[in-house]
Amino acid sequence: MGLGLPEKLAALCRELDDPVFQDQARAGGGAHLLTRLRRVLRNGEDHPCLEADLDELNRLIEEVEGEGFYPGARRSYSPLPGGSATAGGARWWTCPTGRCSGFGLVRRGRPTPACAVTGDDLVARPLTS
Repeated sequence: MGLGLPEKLAALCRELDDPVFQDQARAGGGAHLLTRLRRVLRNGEDHPCLEADLDELNRLIEEVEGEGFYPGARRSYSPLPGGSATAGGARWWTCPTGRCSGFGLVRRGRPTPACAVTGDDLVARPLTS
């Protein structure tokens, strides 16, 4: 099973502010893709080449580094039969615009992360399957 657009966007958002990632994109000739992706995501556009640009940027970085920025394996959660679909109260940092698949598990006492594209705080929502 391949990655969907929300998972690809989440992978990009996790890397977007990393200077090493930006250098890798430039080294692979993908600076223009990174600029366009930032603009499209910041403006909330539904650009027809969004997924193709993500895939091309991943491919370029893979050529430079030997691996792309997409995660290698997908993890999922399914509640036990008869259990709650909210994972016992676990919460997940989610995209404020609802475009990506999210950031990670909410941990008590840790600061709220911000969206790398908009700068808005991520939103804690129940972890569901």
